[in-house]
Amino acid sequence: MTNEELASRVKSFRWYHPINVREGINTTPENPYPDSWSLIDGNLGTIEFSGKRVLDVGTRDGKYAFHAERNGATVTAVDNNQSPGAIFLRDLWGSKVDFRHVSIYSIEKVPTYDVILFFGVLYHLRYPMLALSILSKALHIGGMMYIETSIYDIPSPFPLLYCPVGRAPYEPTSCSFFNVEGLNVTLNSFGCSVKRYQLQVGGHIPPVKRCWFEIEKTSSMDSELMGYWDGLHHFHS
Repeated sequence: MTNEELASRVKSFRWYHPINVREGINTTPENPYPDSWSLIDGNLGTIEFSGKRVLDVGTRDGKYAFHAERNGATVTAVDNNQSPGAIFLRDLWGSKVDFRHVSIYSIEKVPTYDVILFFGVLYHLRYPMLALSILSKALHIGGMMYIETSIYDIPSPFPLLYCPVGRAPYEPTSCSFFNVEGLNVTLNSFGCSVKRYQLQVGGHIPPVKRCWFEIEKTSSMDSELMGYWDGLHHFHS
């Protein structure tokens, strides 16, 4: 395919991620918040991908799925609104990324992955704790989950989940903002531990701020407690 033909094909798709397709040919994302990528791109080099089985949740155009594959990972990439552009790039590059058009709530709940990438999704979810439970179950003990999300950035001594339905700081689907401690204790209850987090400097929209989290699966979940939360308990029999 000539550069002119490729540029025309690339332009025919609606893109969300900025991706270098070929020298001089790049996607043009329709993202009104260009600073969204700064925390991810600034931390991506710290992730060990070689030989890992990776799940990229909310992959959209596949930017980070392709990055993981280029760095030695076997990658499954899921989205409930799969980008045709991602499939085009997979075929163009001869990639083996396994793109799947599925909801996060349909991900298999077994310890299958060594690394989970979960970027720009959590604060859009109406059932965030369910999603975090599913992803934690899909992660091997010792595995790592990397979350980039927006958090509720008002000082508080309490673990909180801010749910501004109808008054979203971005657009109407933005409805679930943990504060840092709220996300930490939620993950702890699923056998995971926040090892490091980094707040974005500038470029935020109060009362929320972008944040990067590095999380390790350190133990199995408490089956009795999870049974109670999942409605499968027999405590009162």
